[in-house]
Amino acid sequence: MRYIAFFLFLAYWPLMKNNGVTGSFSEYRFNHIHSGFDLSTRGETGYPLKCFGNGYVFMIKVKKRGYGNVVYIKHPDKRLISVYAHLKRFNDKIQAVVERYKKKRKTRYPGLIVLEKGKIRVKKGEIIGYSGESGEGLPHLHFELRDYNNNPVDASLYGFDMRFDNSYPVIVSLKAMPQDAFSWVNGRCEQVDLKVKKKSKTLYTFEPFTVCGNVRFALNTYDRAGRGKIGVKEIVFYLNDKTVYHFLPDTFSFDSFKQSCCVFDFESTSLSPTMYYYNLFKVKGCTLPISSGVENYPFKEGENRVSILVRDFHNNEVVLKGRFYYKKEPLKEMPDFTPLTVVKDGRVIFADKLNSLIEFENYAVFPYDGIKREYNYRTIHIEIEGLSTEKRLLKIEKTGYKRGFLKPVEGTFYRVSRENEFVKRIVYAFKLKKADKTYGVYYYDRFKKRWKFIGDDIKVVDKSVFLSASYYRAGKVGVFIDNEKPSVSSKGFYFDEKTVIPAGDMGKGIDEQYSFLKSGEKVFKLEYDPDRKWLFYYKKLKEGLYTAHISDLAGNSIEKRVYISKKRSR
Repeated sequence: MRYIAFFLFLAYWPLMKNNGVTGSFSEYRFNHIHSGFDLSTRGETGYPLKCFGNGYVFMIKVKKRGYGNVVYIKHPDKRLISVYAHLKRFNDKIQAVVERYKKKRKTRYPGLIVLEKGKIRVKKGEIIGYSGESGEGLPHLHFELRDYNNNPVDASLYGFDMRFDNSYPVIVSLKAMPQDAFSWVNGRCEQVDLKVKKKSKTLYTFEPFTVCGNVRFALNTYDRAGRGKIGVKEIVFYLNDKTVYHFLPDTFSFDSFKQSCCVFDFESTSLSPTMYYYNLFKVKGCTLPISSGVENYPFKEGENRVSILVRDFHNNEVVLKGRFYYKKEPLKEMPDFTPLTVVKDGRVIFADKLNSLIEFENYAVFPYDGIKREYNYRTIHIEIEGLSTEKRLLKIEKTGYKRGFLKPVEGTFYRVSRENEFVKRIVYAFKLKKADKTYGVYYYDRFKKRWKFIGDDIKVVDKSVFLSASYYRAGKVGVFIDNEKPSVSSKGFYFDEKTVIPAGDMGKGIDEQYSFLKSGEKVFKLEYDPDRKWLFYYKKLKEGLYTAHISDLAGNSIEKRVYISKKRSR
């Protein structure tokens, strides 16, 4: 009873109204994991924010992207730091400091502001600001707690109130992934999603299957906490009643959080559509301290029992149970390529025996690990550094593209696979006859089924032109020429105290530096919000007709007459 009373005393929710959670601690965020909780504001801004506890403001940041308007508060009695990001504005005391720095630094985005200890004191429950959509993303509040070493911690361990979450985690499938030419699942050396059946609110099962050799697993699971799918808090994988993997992210450091490929299976994990595939094994060399376990499972001959526990942030839990059979039986036909082996002239070569690229008729295979390696294949140069200290293999092959996008540069399209490998950084560099501002390197997003601009660094080496881009994952890449003008609506309107004009660009993106509105001799410099896909001026302009001059990063521009009105026309 005393425990319950203590918890109720601690229970805390930053917003005046609870609309649910849209993002959880340690959740997948592209090349990193999420450092806090995202709270829904139902697409609106201006919700008052309550302070986590007694303390003082020690830092403020005001930036165009990232966290946008964010305040950092130290709580000496708890030795914690609370963080509130993407705000519309701060309370009067904090906002007054920000306004002084805007004038002092002559910019709307003064960046980092460090305050003297105790200059602005705050109390638990005091209004410290108002929710917004500054920085990246649509309207929401990003709330996080950090320890005094600036390491993010799971806020649900310190009173962040998740009692409203009465839903249970959902298990969708169990993914099995053979690792070498001697391994298989149900007689085939290929990745397979094994279907699960929901038996009750808390129990899932799967049909028996058979494996051989070195096979790894990933779990497709998620939780619902009021608004959409979010990540789970804990996963425990039991094999024959022994713990072989335990995912429990209580805390981590910003030095190691860019290792999400060690936690999530990149080939199947996505934010849009939302799918979280959690790796159920420890990656050798991963320094992210949120999981523990084995690198290779201790299978036994014959029947193996599986039990996987999944728990959410309110400690609702479900279990996946089943069995599979392990047998030593070679495949009749070995695959040419796996993450740990390649077959050359009928001989199986393991990754740890390779130090250079091996070229075949239609593709090549190269090793990677925790050190920087470089390879040349036809018209592409690859520079790669992995997170895994175990040497593994990637396959590169020429591929095609579908027309209907920008103008392609022939002979520059390649696929590097598999995408769920443990890559820290990969530089794609293309040797071209020429390149200018319109040329760019693009990555193909399989989930959204569209090309994404990732970079356009141009270098001349011994009279050869190289166009390159650095990215965090393997996949399909190529070079396009962006000769397409940006698009802009002929109608603008007021939104949240701003003047906005819908606009977009199918190539490299809008260039804010050369985008503006004109009315007579007056010029109004515009900013671009890629999440909303509109240009905006930070104040409400007078209704009327303006001339918009919009440029993109490839140097293409358009001039158009735009009518600004109070209301958005339907």
